[in-house]
Amino acid sequence: MRTLLAVAVCASLAFCGLTAGAQDQEVGSRQTLTPYSTVKPAPGFDFATAKEAAATGSGLKIFTYSIHATKDNNIYSGTMAGGSPFARKKGTTNIPTYIIPVIVVIGATAFDPTVADTTCMVPPNDVPLTVFDNSPLFVKPAASWVMNGVNVGTGQYIDAFQRANFWSDVAGSSYNVNLSPVTVLTPQTYNVPAQDGTILSDAAFGNGGCGPNKNPQGLEGEIYINDFDTWITGTLLPQFPQITPSSLPIILLYNVVMGTTQPPNAVECCVIGYHGATAGPPSGQTYSPMDFDTSGIFGTGVRDTSASAHEIGEWMNDPYGTNPTPVWSSGQSAACSSGGQNNLEVGDPLSGLSNDWTVTGANGFTYHLQELTFFSWFYNADHVTSLGAGGGFSNNGTFKGPSEPCPPGGTYPN
Repeated sequence: MRTLLAVAVCASLAFCGLTAGAQDQEVGSRQTLTPYSTVKPAPGFDFATAKEAAATGSGLKIFTYSIHATKDNNIYSGTMAGGSPFARKKGTTNIPTYIIPVIVVIGATAFDPTVADTTCMVPPNDVPLTVFDNSPLFVKPAASWVMNGVNVGTGQYIDAFQRANFWSDVAGSSYNVNLSPVTVLTPQTYNVPAQDGTILSDAAFGNGGCGPNKNPQGLEGEIYINDFDTWITGTLLPQFPQITPSSLPIILLYNVVMGTTQPPNAVECCVIGYHGATAGPPSGQTYSPMDFDTSGIFGTGVRDTSASAHEIGEWMNDPYGTNPTPVWSSGQSAACSSGGQNNLEVGDPLSGLSNDWTVTGANGFTYHLQELTFFSWFYNADHVTSLGAGGGFSNNGTFKGPSEPCPPGGTYPN
C-alpha cells in the first residue's frame, strides 16, 4: 500500500524519476555531465478505465496485468503497450509511430536534426534525422538478436527486447510489438524563450569535443523542460491531426538536453529524454521527446540512439508512467535513503551500468542501444526464476539477479 501511495504522490507532480544524484563528475580536467531520464505520469489515471480500454481496444493498444510480487508479497497492477504476452493467443501488434524533428533555436544558434552536421558527424551519415530513421529502433537488422545466449529472432530492437522480457511465455510464438508504420512529419521549430535556454561548449566537457573526431567546435543546447513540455502538448502535437491516442509521436532533438531550472545550467543538467501522457486511456496521448546526441559531453555514456532506446523501451513497458513496483535503487535512481524509485522504468536501473548494444546498420553507421531491464527484476524475490531470456534479469547480461529490496537496494549477484 505504501508503494502505491508513493506512485500516486509522484503522479501529482509535473515530472517524476528525477534523481538527486545527478551531479557533474570530474574526469581529468573536464567534467562529464550526468545524463538521466524522467517521466511525466498521466494525470487522473484510473486502472479500471485502463482495463476497459484494453478490453475494448480503444485508444492505444494496451494490455493490463496484475502480479503477485514475490519480492514483497504485494499485488501490483499496470499497463503496457501491445498485446499481452500472457494471452493464450499471441500475435503481432503494430503501433503507428510519428517522428517529429524539432529545430531548437537558442538565440542565434539552431540545433537542427534535418540538415547535415559535418562538425559532429561524418559523411555520408551526417544528417541526424536520416541516421535516426534508419536505426535498429525502426529498421529490422538482418541478423537475429541473441539476448543472454538465446536467439529471440529478428525485429526492431524494442520488439526483440519485449520478446526477451517475457521469453518463457512467448518462445515459439508470433508475439511482436512493432513501431509501424513509421512516418516522418514536417519539421517544426521551437524558438526558446531567452530565460529558457543556454548553450554549452562541447570542448569543456566529457570527450572535449563532439563526434568521432572530438571536434572542440561542437555545441550542446539546454532548455527548460517544463516550458518545452507545455509547448509540446499545447502547440506541437495539436498541429498534426494524424496523431491520435492510438499512435506514438516521437519528438526528435539533436544535441539538445533539458534542465529542471530556469534558466537551465550545467549543474541541473541533463535530462536526455522522457515519456509522458496527457491523460490515461483511452483518450490520453502518450509521447516522448528524446535527444540524438553526438556532443561527447557525457563521455561515452550517451551516444546517438542510446537515449532513444531507453525512452522507447520505457514507453512500451509503462506508457502512462503509472506502473508501480516495489521500491528499488540502481543506476540513475536516488539511494534508498532518499526514497529510491518505485516505477516500472526499464531503462533507469541500468543507466550508467549497462552493456549497451552496438549494432552496425545497413548504412554503415554504428548505433548504440542501451541495455534494458526485465520485468522480473522489479518484482521477483531472490532465487525466483526470471521470465526473461536465458533466465537473466536484463537483456545483455548485466543483471543476473533481481533487485534487492530497498534498503539496501541494488541487485542480487546471482
